[in-house]
Amino acid sequence: MPLRAILNKTDLFAFEQTPESWEELKSSQQRAELVMPCCGGRAVAKTSRLGNFFFSHYRRNPECQAKPESKEHLFLKDVIAKASKANGWDVITEY
Repeated sequence: MPLRAILNKTDLFAFEQTPESWEELKSSQQRAELVMPCCGGRAVAKTSRLGNFFFSHYRRNPECQAKPESKEHLFLKDVIAKASKANGWDVITEY
């Protein structure tokens, strides 16, 4: 469950989104332009059961080498990315 997708050749990070911007992204025409960084396949913006924003493949891509992550792993990635960003670090997840 990546925290990063690509929109118009620019990294888009789920952990930088507000609830409002996330909902706007999910409902806008831009959602069709989201791309997964792992394989270049179409991406979808989603919200986990724990309330974390993340990106997922639009359809399963058998050629993609990315492995599934648990909801706990996603939660911890989100916490670490937010804390690192808040302390002035450049953060690029799934690099």
